[in-house]
Amino acid sequence: ILTKEDDSNELEIGRYVGSTWEGVNDPPDAEGIYRYASQQIQYVKTFVENSEGLVLQHTGKPLKEADTPALANDSAPSAELDETNGLFAGDAASIVCALLYVARLSRVDTLFAVCRMTRYLTKWMRRQDQWLVRCLGYLKKTMMMKLNFQIYPPDFEKGGDGEFENWADADL
Repeated sequence: ILTKEDDSNELEIGRYVGSTWEGVNDPPDAEGIYRYASQQIQYVKTFVENSEGLVLQHTGKPLKEADTPALANDSAPSAELDETNGLFAGDAASIVCALLYVARLSRVDTLFAVCRMTRYLTKWMRRQDQWLVRCLGYLKKTMMMKLNFQIYPPDFEKGGDGEFENWADADL
């Protein structure tokens, strides 16, 4: 979020998702490794806590935990869901774009559901409210999970040259 210009005509950057987490914008260390991944749980926790307040404000109900980031079988046409403006219509762009940031940095498992929501930012309806609350509920339930990266196949770890010539189609 760009907030204002000061006397030097440089933009002052306001608080945004992740701006205050220690090391999030640090360059790689001497080994070339970025250490921001150690803060993944904190990214999600901060986002969910902030979003939970908005859900309570708009719906009057606390955020319920969910097992999956997206609703199953929700494509049946419904006038109530598809033609009524959503409760989050005014805040949808801000919430979904912040959610996209969190999904891309640390929660790739939610990326499909989040990208689906981004297609409706200009015409946000009750159905999209349901999608958003479901995705937030999933993040609430899985808040303490984070991505772990592992190099595969083990050839790379054993000093292999990283060439693909010995890989079978099933390995890709």
